[in-house]
Amino acid sequence: MGKDVHWFSTGFRYLHYLTSHFNLALEVGSDYIDSSTHVNKRHPRGWLTKFTFSPQISWDYGYTLHIL
Repeated sequence: MGKDVHWFSTGFRYLHYLTSHFNLALEVGSDYIDSSTHVNKRHPRGWLTKFTFSPQISWDYGYTLHIL
């Protein structure tokens, strides 16, 4: 009764600055999960692709922890 889960994730993030304090972020990523090795075959297996678009306010140019 092992609980093996195989998982892989990749993606990228692009920032386009309109001013030094306002930017538009685009994030695209894909995740793959395979937990179907269980005896009960109801566990998920497959790909999930995500697209996120977000306007952001920041202190200055660059990646910082201070983004609203």
